[in-house]
Amino acid sequence: KVTGDISMLGETKTITVDVKKIGEGAARGGQQAQGITSTFTITRSEFGMNYGVENGSLGDDVTITVNAYGKK
Repeated sequence: KVTGDISMLGETKTITVDVKKIGEGAARGGQQAQGITSTFTITRSEFGMNYGVENGSLGDDVTITVNAYGKK
């Protein structure tokens, strides 16, 4: 699990998401590298994004996927 802040439209929320290691291997220069991924859902209206929510033309929940790669 990773905890951090997400900010949109001037609103900041602290969230905790599950992170999964998706790979590991040698990077340039002989360093070790690994990749991670996380998928989580936020609620748009919690960040002041209400357009389309009240009349049902847009959903309030948005799924976000983050992939990252880095050297150890």
